[in-house]
Amino acid sequence: MVRERIELVPKLATKPKREIRVRIPRKAGLARFFLRPFGRVLLIGFALITVLWLGVFLYFYVKYARVIDERLRAGVFANSAKIFAAPETVGVGDAATPAEIAAELRRSGYNESRGNPVGYYQVGRDSVEVFPGKDSYFDQEAGLIRFAGGKISEIVSPGQHRTQSLPTRAAAHHQPDGPDPRKAPHGEVP
Repeated sequence: MVRERIELVPKLATKPKREIRVRIPRKAGLARFFLRPFGRVLLIGFALITVLWLGVFLYFYVKYARVIDERLRAGVFANSAKIFAAPETVGVGDAATPAEIAAELRRSGYNESRGNPVGYYQVGRDSVEVFPGKDSYFDQEAGLIRFAGGKISEIVSPGQHRTQSLPTRAAAHHQPDGPDPRKAPHGEVP
């Protein structure tokens, strides 16, 4: 008995594959250069360096964008010039609102950022807490200004419950019990 091979699906006759060749004109030197092995290595190297450079650029761009955003959140005048004048004082009974006191503190170099070296403040519904910074002439003791009926009802130091003055640009270098800053000798002016 002879076994025959039976094919259920007939094989298609396949033609041998021909190699496709691209013809590059002799005058196309740049194309010829990049199709050679050295040109390919150079092109891949350039692409890798470009991707690496873009990665480093984006890293520093994002890093410094965050720094700039943080400084802008602190306010334009966070590092304002320290030009001093006669102190502006406030007292119990003066007509003022928390927004007005906050605006005066902003003009004096304070802001709502805890990292501000001059100092920062926090505005409440009927109060303003003032925290002098390391660059403030005042003690590093916080103050609380309370309001009632459109007037200042109380100015206290939370630690010692005593009345304090409001730190302003001029008052930042003047203690309430100290000499008048307008009469300070030249050597004592910061």
